[in-house]
Amino acid sequence: MTDVFENKLKRVILDIKVLHILMARPYYEDELLQEVKNDSRTFASLKEGMFYARLCGLHDQEYIFCQSEFNKSKSRLLKMYSITEAGKLQLNKCKKMWEFVTEEMSVILDREA
Repeated sequence: MTDVFENKLKRVILDIKVLHILMARPYYEDELLQEVKNDSRTFASLKEGMFYARLCGLHDQEYIFCQSEFNKSKSRLLKMYSITEAGKLQLNKCKKMWEFVTEEMSVILDREA
C-alpha cells in the first residue's frame, strides 16, 4: 500500500515540478491547442500524469494546456498531502527528487532555447 501511495505521490509531484518550469516559458495558444489536438498521445500522457519524457521534446507553446493540468495536479497533491502524517513524510522524502527533476528540466530547456 505504501509503495502504491509513494508512486502516485511521486507522479503528482513530478507533474507539478515539470509544469512549474513550463509555466515560466512563453506560449502561443493556437499552436498549443493544435498540437495537443493532433497528438492524442500527448493528451493522454498529460492526462495520465506520466509525461516527464514526453515534455522533454515539447515546444514552448504547450504552456496553456499544461497550466490547466498543473491546476488539477496541484489539487491532487494537496488532497494527498492532507491525508496522513505518512503522506507528509513521503513529501519530505521526495524533496531531493523534486530538486533533481527541476535541475534536469532546466538544463534541457536551456539547451532548447
